[in-house]
Amino acid sequence: MKVQRVCFAILNLRLGGQVSSLIALAERLQERGIGVRFLRPQGLASLSKDALDRYGKVAFARRMVESWHMLREEWREASDPRTILHVVVPSPATSALGCATSFPARRVLLQYEGPATSLDLAHLRAFLDDPSLMAPRLLLNHRALARLGRSLACCHLSTHPAITRQLRAEKFLRVHEIVNFATAPVDDEGVVDAVPPESPSRNEVFCGYVGHAHPVKGTQDLLEAFARAVARRPELRLVLALSSDGDAERLRARARALGVTERVFFAGVVPVAELLRRLDVLVLPYRSVHTTTMYPSLLFEANLARCPVVVSRLPELAPILVDASSALHLVPPCDVSALAQAIEGISRRSTVAWTPIVRTQDEHTRVDQLMAVYDSMLEGE
Repeated sequence: MKVQRVCFAILNLRLGGQVSSLIALAERLQERGIGVRFLRPQGLASLSKDALDRYGKVAFARRMVESWHMLREEWREASDPRTILHVVVPSPATSALGCATSFPARRVLLQYEGPATSLDLAHLRAFLDDPSLMAPRLLLNHRALARLGRSLACCHLSTHPAITRQLRAEKFLRVHEIVNFATAPVDDEGVVDAVPPESPSRNEVFCGYVGHAHPVKGTQDLLEAFARAVARRPELRLVLALSSDGDAERLRARARALGVTERVFFAGVVPVAELLRRLDVLVLPYRSVHTTTMYPSLLFEANLARCPVVVSRLPELAPILVDASSALHLVPPCDVSALAQAIEGISRRSTVAWTPIVRTQDEHTRVDQLMAVYDSMLEGE
């Protein structure tokens, strides 16, 4: 039996890479004649960026309750033996949620946003940076909880070698590894005025950040580094396209203290396609990837948009980064001096020869692999 329909669900549904990667995957499946539906909790009207950004402000406990009901009430979809439920959960520690759905477990594919957490030095450093962000992740995503779901008949999808290693170390069966999908950003909703002006004669050089305003994302490091760089290159400008997830006001206050408010543009939701097209460089100064979808969708989107990138040299990103690319600049995480030097050296985008910054299997092959996984789940139906 061949799969005819896929229902997508994201447990911790908010604006982020897990949504964009599933939207990209849905497009590829529809191109092959597979029906696609996104399940939404009751409190979320649509998957628009504004709606997701607002929903991310809802209390975590309420969002989890609504997600539970979302999974339990899809009995109509579950009755079709040619339909797969593809659920994105935070980590292997939450795999036991595979039994929360009305679907038979053998037709549930659990995709993991990242690896489970542990009480090691790296996680403890992240906790000290942002206790309110990391505390629930250290508890609810702790690796010790992974064994609760390993006996389920679900299939398990990893998008990163670190996740695969955890799943296999915990004796999970039916484990598959396929890099997450991305699509060229389209002109989506957002505040266009926050995007740098498009003019070949402009003198300013624009760097930008897109994402959440959390310390673990390196946003404070970016402000500090930018202040040092702009003191030597006054033509530099910084666009911070921040979601409502995090403390943007803290960054505004720091920008005022550093005296760079006239050169830093704070924005909320922006049209990412337009931003990536006009930036001279995208800066992703992550301190770690503990709270980031693996792999970060922005790396793939910047690659498709041919936008140069400055990114932290993190071991988790090494498998896909092309070190020799002229459009890629790697800096040590948490190193403000190195980040400032990289920003100071930014050139106008028009003068940078483009070479790809990431390498993966081609998307056609990855879709073939995933389709084979889906079909194997229907054996015996």
